[in-house]
Amino acid sequence: MPQMEGSFGGIPGAPRARSKCAKEFGMSAVMSSMRAAALASFCALAFLQPGFARADSIEFKPPNDPLGSIKTTNANDGYDDFRGDVFHVTADTTINSVGLFQNLTNISLNYRIWDIVSTTDAVNSGATLLRSGSANANTAGLEFIDFSIPDLTLQGGHNYHIEFGFLGNSNQNFYYNNADIPFTQGNFQLLDGTQNGNAANSLMPAIRINTLDAATTPLPSAAAGGLTLIATLTLARRRRAARI
Repeated sequence: MPQMEGSFGGIPGAPRARSKCAKEFGMSAVMSSMRAAALASFCALAFLQPGFARADSIEFKPPNDPLGSIKTTNANDGYDDFRGDVFHVTADTTINSVGLFQNLTNISLNYRIWDIVSTTDAVNSGATLLRSGSANANTAGLEFIDFSIPDLTLQGGHNYHIEFGFLGNSNQNFYYNNADIPFTQGNFQLLDGTQNGNAANSLMPAIRINTLDAATTPLPSAAAGGLTLIATLTLARRRRAARI
């Protein structure tokens, strides 16, 4: 350990102690700065590297009726035969939840996700069931009831049907009215509402999905530089340890 008094003169060996203190202090400052920079670069790298996902909630809304409205109260309104939305996917899209905008009190709500052949007429004919589930729902007025699901990739070029059903009455049934005219929203085409598995229906329940889009941006040079800085920091620490 260097003696700090030596830096003030009058003690043999003070210049050497002063020099060593300066070197130690300077190295400490440099190491602290490098550690901070390395940490910042590592954090940037973690969020920017490919494979990290970005989540986006998408609610299907027709352009002719983006606000929607409550159509019925204290009624089942056809949910005993399920209501839903159909669509065609133009690019692979991974989802991890589906939700319905409803006002329910102590109602068992069911959901189903189908890979379907056609988005018109009897859409569940020849369909493949991909996900399904249920839960008891109690809402504070109209709100989204979301079901988390294992990651599901909706494949580009395929058609899908997401539907919800329950027995008993809803406090408020909210819909969009797309006038039975299919529309496009992002990666989703031919969007239309269904009731009892049939798309000949002008009302669409308010349904949303949560998508996971993997980042594909190449590693930025700043983040790549973080790797170099981390390597430099490690090498500097090894050299310092060897001198001590």
